Amino acid sequence: FTSTLVCRMFRDNASVPVLWKRFPIPAMEISQDDGLDRLLSVLELPRFRKIQHLDLNRVFMAIKKKGGKNKPVQPTDEQSKFLEVLEIASKLPLTWLNLSYNDLPSVFVSSPEFLSRLILKIPHVDLFATCRGASSDFIGNLLDNYTEASALHTLNLGGCDLDALPTNLVTKLNYLTNVALEGAFMTMEQARAFLVDMAKGSKIKKFDIGCEPIVDKDTYSDVFENLDPDLVATALNNLEHIVYNKLKDVKGDCCDFPPDLHLSRFLQVMGRNTKL
Repeated sequence: FTSTLVCRMFRDNASVPVLWKRFPIPAMEISQDDGLDRLLSVLELPRFRKIQHLDLNRVFMAIKKKGGKNKPVQPTDEQSKFLEVLEIASKLPLTWLNLSYNDLPSVFVSSPEFLSRLILKIPHVDLFATCRGASSDFIGNLLDNYTEASALHTLNLGGCDLDALPTNLVTKLNYLTNVALEGAFMTMEQARAFLVDMAKGSKIKKFDIGCEPIVDKDTYSDVFENLDPDLVATALNNLEHIVYNKLKDVKGDCCDFPPDLHLSRFLQVMGRNTKL
């Protein structure tokens, strides 16, 4: 009887939510191996009520991990379960949410407001490759509803097709503190307006382009290479931190871009006046 009480005490103490607030729930593995029903039951456990970091990448109509089960399910049924997962996420005190590689356009094609409300109250959100070759309307709704009062300050839109968005919404990215756009698609007009505002005075402190540049929608080249070197140099030197590791000579890789034509001008401006 005493050992039973001790075991219960350890169980109760180990289930205190504050002890699990940074626990890395393996959501992708759970959803792909056992389905979204199982993921829902895990997220509903009392111990996860105060969880702050939640990685939900590839849990809905995503690329399956190697060896993962691929059970046939009705798309509408999967959408409903995925929405339930996000409903639970909306009630958690999250500081970071990763929704990368999920098929968000198919879920929020007619009602993107719920997703915007969810994202705007979380400081750091990753949406990498959530609208490649699909509608970016949910991102437009997100940026349209963004205000200085929003909790969101770090946003990853890498791998997303942004070229259909109104230019004035793309420029609102300058209101954020940290922005990642590795491999995103833009038009020259969008990129130019984005950099003009950045050069005038952006709130962005860290700008991450990673290993793939922002791609010109029409030429499939580095969009910065197609803009005025002075504009690019002035805008980028107005930031505090840049991640720009563009690769070359990577055989068969989409990162195989020619050397930067504006690099020398960037370094010249950097030598005179920079915040980096």
